[in-house]
Amino acid sequence: MSCSRQSADQKMFLERFNQNKPSSLPDFHMYQKQRIIGRGAFSSVYLYKHKKTGKFFACKRLDKEHLVKQNMVDQILTEKKILQAADCSFVTQLLFSWKDNDFIYFFMPFVGGGDMLTFLISQRKFTETVCRFYSSQLLIAIEYLHAMTVVHRDIKPENVLIDANGYIKLADFGMARCATEPLWTFCGTMEYMSPEMIQSKGYGMSTDWWAFGVFIYEMAFGRTPFYPYRMDQTLLFGKVLRAQFDLPKSFSTDLKNLLGRLLIVDITRRYGCSDQNLKDIKAHKWFSQIKWNEIERQSVKAPLKPLVKEAGDTSNFSFYTEESMRNSGVCHYEKEFSEY
Repeated sequence: MSCSRQSADQKMFLERFNQNKPSSLPDFHMYQKQRIIGRGAFSSVYLYKHKKTGKFFACKRLDKEHLVKQNMVDQILTEKKILQAADCSFVTQLLFSWKDNDFIYFFMPFVGGGDMLTFLISQRKFTETVCRFYSSQLLIAIEYLHAMTVVHRDIKPENVLIDANGYIKLADFGMARCATEPLWTFCGTMEYMSPEMIQSKGYGMSTDWWAFGVFIYEMAFGRTPFYPYRMDQTLLFGKVLRAQFDLPKSFSTDLKNLLGRLLIVDITRRYGCSDQNLKDIKAHKWFSQIKWNEIERQSVKAPLKPLVKEAGDTSNFSFYTEESMRNSGVCHYEKEFSEY
């Protein structure tokens, strides 16, 4: 990303980020709920269809009461503002949002291929050609976010969606922050946490590049490099802090070299943690077959992609039991969610 383009993109991003307007209720009767396609600790994701256009959307519904009790109101507001400001082909975007008495809602494009973890499990592991294809897109997403001063902090296969053409969208920005100063919060997924986060050191964009290395390894091997066989957190964190992991014989020399430069404790030596090092990743031999401009234009045919039979196909998503859509008749936490 050139300096002039980065400056222009950052200006537009900040304008959209700071333009946060309270949500307005859309013509909701025009949207027909299909089924639930995802569920988290504080949210559920539903597939909706617009009755007139036939287009499909993913709607993330968050419970106000749970968010208040878990002190997550500011966190979710930040997620909303980042999603509405982002403008990158490989980052999911917020189309619109609204709130009612009990919930807040984020409407986003529906990505029919499901998440990367489900796809990876179905394949067991990916070839290096497939790994390169997907990780090149994730690299562009991270590069864009960091240029906008956004640290994702929860990069993992579950948070990467794949469309019908085999191109990705980085999703779930619940842990993301706009940060020009060091961050201190201990958060994310244990097997993807960086050494600096575990040690409670001030950290920043370096933590995403560590996760990027873990992501590539998991795609190529089928599990993370610090996989805790006995689910022992102390053992897991000890391995992370020593960057102790095996490099399978099946990995090419170039892949081993790249992982050794990403999964390194010293952030002054970790690839991605400086402008020059970011260029070094793109210029690395393992990525030599990647034509970055063509990846950005999405003109490269995917070497492997999920089967999506038709628009609105949910066969790549797990089955969840439906939940009742309560409406208490009274607007709860109006003050806390005034900026939504």
